[in-house]
Formats: sequence, structure tokens, C-alpha cells
Amino acid sequence: MTTNIREDLPRVMRLGKYLEGLVDLCDWAKENTEGNIAIEIGSYLGESAEIISQYYKVLWCIDPWGMDFQGIPAKDIFLKRFPGVFSLEGSITGRGNIVYAKEGTSPLAATNFNDVDFVYIDGNHGYAEVKADIQAWLPKVKHGVIAGHDYDPVIQPGVVKAVDEVLGKPANIFVDTSWSFKIDSGKLL
Repeated sequence: MTTNIREDLPRVMRLGKYLEGLVDLCDWAKENTEGNIAIEIGSYLGESAEIISQYYKVLWCIDPWGMDFQGIPAKDIFLKRFPGVFSLEGSITGRGNIVYAKEGTSPLAATNFNDVDFVYIDGNHGYAEVKADIQAWLPKVKHGVIAGHDYDPVIQPGVVKAVDEVLGKPANIFVDTSWSFKIDSGKLL
């Protein structure tokens, strides 16, 4: 799929292979899901959300938005990408999809959802946090894909340990170190 991204806003994480890998993951995930509801854990500046939102009718972005980017609150940059995202109407993308945001932590936010098609985990990269994210969201994906970013044993050993321990070795690892598993009837395939 051709992606539409805003070039007028800071882009620090989704350049080159990091953009290509997420697009490849989304292409693969779209083939393995219904494409209705996606969850992104760790939305930060909204770079990944820009891409994921082009594949799913509804994207929920979950982040505590406590960090800054070059002295500007990350939440402010995110809101420039998705104005109205915290409203009941959400933020309508150029493709007519809707993006919503929920400020807070992933495990707590998971209690508000029942059945989602795609979960992308890219929040806190510590072992305990990634494990908690996976355990909170795995039961929410009945027929779809659970995925995440930074499956790299050198740079993010906590991510690798949590994924391997809870899910096993990833079925797919993409060029940007995104990982994924297909789920059917609540079981990993």
C-alpha cells in the first residue's frame, strides 16, 4: 500500500528501513485480519500511527504522553497529526479512517476493549512492561495479529525476553525489527 505521511512534522523513528518494515508488517497483518480495529501501544509522536491508521477502520492510540521531543511535549506533536483525536468523533484521516487516543498505561487501557484485530506494542521497552502489555492484550485478539517493535537482542533485550517467554519466537521479524504472530480462535498460529 502507498502510505501518506506528513513531512511537515518531526519524523525521527519512521525513516528508511523503519518506515519500510512497518509498512511490510501492516501489509502482512491486513491480509491476516478483518481490518476493523487496531491498537497501538506507545504512540509518542504519532509516526507509526500515521501508517497503521491507513490500514484499519479504527485505530486506538494508547500512550501516557509524558515525554518531550526537543522541548515540545510529544502529545502536542501527536495532536498536530491527529486533531480532535481525544474527542468522541476522533480524528478522521485522509482515507476516512478514524483515530482515537487514550492517555494512560497499556494494561489499564486493555480493560476497556474486548475484541480487536491488530495490536502493535511499542511502549516502554523494559522486560516487565512488555510482558505486561502482551499479557493484557493477547486475550483481546481472537482472530488477528499481535505484533510489536524492537525485537533486537542487542538493543532491546527486554523486548526479546518478554516476547520469547510469553509467545515464543516470532513467526515474522521485519526489517525494522517489528515482530508478529497470527492468532485464530484465541490461539497462536
